[in-house]
Amino acid sequence: MLASPVFAPDRRPGEAASTASAGGPLSGYAALGAASGRSVATAVLSAPGGVTKTVRRGELLEGWRLVAVDDAKLTFEKDGVRHVLVIGAPAEALVQDQKNLPPPAPAARDQ
Repeated sequence: MLASPVFAPDRRPGEAASTASAGGPLSGYAALGAASGRSVATAVLSAPGGVTKTVRRGELLEGWRLVAVDDAKLTFEKDGVRHVLVIGAPAEALVQDQKNLPPPAPAARDQ
């Protein structure tokens, strides 16, 4: 949390990066945040149409089960395939597919 303070003036959503097309699984969803405790982890997502949804670890979202929640990303799984939504990334940014590839290096930002 200290590395990316929520109220920092220069805070921006994550860079869009994709290993799936924009029309892929969970397209239109953006991870807004997450919270976890001893036995519960909950994710807050922006759904298509601007609706805000909360999903707990183990619950389904459009057939995809939320299997992991951490401070930077949400991991969903369906039929052995995994997709990660990066918290703060735009809705089109689906990253890191079923091969559990490391996240892409951040792109240089224009100043």
